[in-house]
Formats: sequence, C-alpha cells, structure tokens
Amino acid sequence: MAALQGLQTKTLVCASTYSDFSSLCCCLDDLIRKSGRYDGADPKFGDVVLLCDLLEVKNDNAKQFCLEWRLQEIMPCMVWKSKIDGLISLLEKEFREMYTKVTAEADKKNLSALALLKKVFKYKSDVLIKLLDTIWLHSPSDVSSQRVAKGLAALFDALATFNNLLSIEAVTENDVKIAFECASITSSRVKFSTVKSRNKHRQPMSANVKEIRRSKDKCVEQLEYVKRVLNFPHTKNVEWMRRYLIEESKILLSTPSDAHGLHYVSNDKIRMLIVIGAAQIKECEVVAAFSLPSIGHISLIGDDAQLCSPTKSEVSHVILQANS
Repeated sequence: MAALQGLQTKTLVCASTYSDFSSLCCCLDDLIRKSGRYDGADPKFGDVVLLCDLLEVKNDNAKQFCLEWRLQEIMPCMVWKSKIDGLISLLEKEFREMYTKVTAEADKKNLSALALLKKVFKYKSDVLIKLLDTIWLHSPSDVSSQRVAKGLAALFDALATFNNLLSIEAVTENDVKIAFECASITSSRVKFSTVKSRNKHRQPMSANVKEIRRSKDKCVEQLEYVKRVLNFPHTKNVEWMRRYLIEESKILLSTPSDAHGLHYVSNDKIRMLIVIGAAQIKECEVVAAFSLPSIGHISLIGDDAQLCSPTKSEVSHVILQANS
C-alpha cells in the first residue's frame, strides 16, 4: 500500500465487506503514524478514502479513512484562513486596542496586560494549531508540499517560542506594555553638558522587550507565509469537499454497495483496480468497477482453492480481456 501511495495514478480497491479492509486500514494507520510529521514526502490519511456507511464500520482504524468521518473532521477547518488573520491582527494591533478597551472599565483598571496576552494568545494559537494539524493529516497530498511542511513546522515552533517567552519570570508587565505599545517608555530628564536645559530622553528598550518584539514579528512572518502557501479551500460547502477528497485521493476503498460513490471520480483518473477476496466475490458486485473505462490493470487477490461455482459470462470475458 505504501508503494501505491507513491504512484501518480489512482487505485481502486474493492472488497465484498468492510471487514476485508480492517487489517489493511490497521497497516495504513501504523505506517502513517510512524512516518515523520510535517515531512512533505510522508504518507497521509488523506491519500486513502474508504467509501462506506460510517455507522456500519466498527473498526476504529477503518473509521478514520471513511469519507464521512473525514468530512466531519475537515469541514470545521474551513475557517483556517480567518483564524490566521485573527492571530495576525492580535499581534499587530488588536491586543493593544483590547487592553485599552478592557482597562477603561472601572472594575478592570488593574488588569494585567501580561496575563491577558498569555490567555488570549494561547487560546487563539491552540485553536489554529489544531485546525492546521487536522488539515495536514487528513487532506490529500496535493496540499502537503515541502514548502507547506516547512512552513507549518516553523510556524508551530514560532508560536511555541512566543508562548514560552510569556511564561518566563523575567518578563514583566511593563515589558509587555512597551512591546505592544500599551504604554510609552518612561522618559527621564538628563542634563547635557553643552546645553543648559532639560530634554526628554527615551530609555533604551530592555532585552525582554526586544525579544518579545522579535518573537512577535517572527510569528506574524510565519503566519503570513503559511497563509500564502497552504493550498487548502476555505469557502467551499460539504458537497464540494466530498468531491474534492475523492478526486484528490490516491487510493479508493469500496464495497459493492458503496460503489455509487465512484461517480464523483473523473473517468480518466482510476488506472488500477485491486479486488480483495476475489475468490468469493460475485461478478455482479464488481461490475461497476470493471466498467470504468480508464482501468488499465486489474489484480485479483484471493485463494484459488476457495473459488465459487464456475459461471459463464460473455460480458466478463470481454471486459477482462480488454483490461487485463
């Protein structure tokens, strides 16, 4: 199956029951979870789609390959771009405005800017990380280029660094206010030897303020980069997403009763057909798969000692002869 995922062509795997896919899905799950995370070359759940009724699948490993289960996971992620915009806005100007507005209330004048920033940033960054992680894991491979992989890894590292920075004891309330321009840097008056007057002189920023600003700018930079390179839809409906997931997958798993889902696939996409348990499966159960005009190779997997009673069919003879 790992070799099939590496092919440029789409493969259809048919079996008579969902249980036939259980061991296959277990192997795929193990393969995917052991692969390097955020590596553009690693196999993904999105490469494999199981066309089935989710309620009839009892195996947990098989469920995560089900199309309907994947839709439930991915559709909430359609807001990923707005979440990125929201986090960028928080770091650039929204936090300053938020703090000014909140502290204007009489009962919140002593609210800590550091505590507020930690709470809001952690919540927003955790939500975004979960969305992007789900997209990466369950979307087709066309989303997971090397640029996206590196961008996500760098973004998650930048967000974690900023979160950790806010938790350092040396970072003070005043550092956060200055870094986000919630308060002006305290000015002092110094006397110059050449001028007999007093002038306001800005104190140099502390190392903590500089580090907060550097880390903040790095987060914004990585957020903008991921927003630019991540080729994942954000304004589509469920029906469009269903078609997209099927069209862009590399391996389709289907039972005869769910073969109707193949109408979402372009006629020229599926090049290889694999039939599991071919010794027991009936000809009528795979006629929909055999009739796909783009099929170039058919592999029948089964025990030839457990063949069903022989039948004769001119239709199967013509189809198999044309596609073997």
